[in-house]
Amino acid sequence: MPEPSPLLRRLFAVMAGSALLGLSGWLASGRIRNQAHREALSALAAVLPPDRYDNDPLADRIRVIDEAALGSAQPMPVLRARKDGQPAALVIEAIVPKAYAGPVRLQIGVDRRGAVTGVRVLEHHETPGLGDRFETDSGEWLAAIRGRSLDTTPTARWTVRKDGGDFDQFSGATTTPRAILERIARVLEFVKAHREALFADEADIP
Repeated sequence: MPEPSPLLRRLFAVMAGSALLGLSGWLASGRIRNQAHREALSALAAVLPPDRYDNDPLADRIRVIDEAALGSAQPMPVLRARKDGQPAALVIEAIVPKAYAGPVRLQIGVDRRGAVTGVRVLEHHETPGLGDRFETDSGEWLAAIRGRSLDTTPTARWTVRKDGGDFDQFSGATTTPRAILERIARVLEFVKAHREALFADEADIP
């Protein structure tokens, strides 16, 4: 069998090198996606404890449009948590359009009984200091919401004490906490009305 020409040898070398580069890139992108997925699940623990589910809520998701409930005319993500194949909780994103300094984006966990498992602020435009009061669920103000439901706290009481509600306002500021509480109450009403349908819809393709 004749020896390959120098040109063919160079061509084979280039092809082999390209294949190796492609394989390396594919492996690297897979590692990056896996790391991002792990980080997203870790962040989810702020609103939904990991012991509440055994599926992958990031993959079991739908998008819902309900401006009155979720504060946006755009499709909003809803993650479904299940345990032993049964509905366990929902994690819903919602917009608070009437906050003091601009819209606030929330992530709200609601268990199958309709109780809040956690609330996280994903984005806000409040001034430093004021925003710190609710920026993470480790703050006292957001922590006080955990475990509440429409059964324990009727809709009319999902507001600040100044307005006759059950929740503290911030010193010198009521607009944003009032708006956040109103949005959470609307999300709880939405879940109560549509829980079965939310779990029954086919999941989006990730």
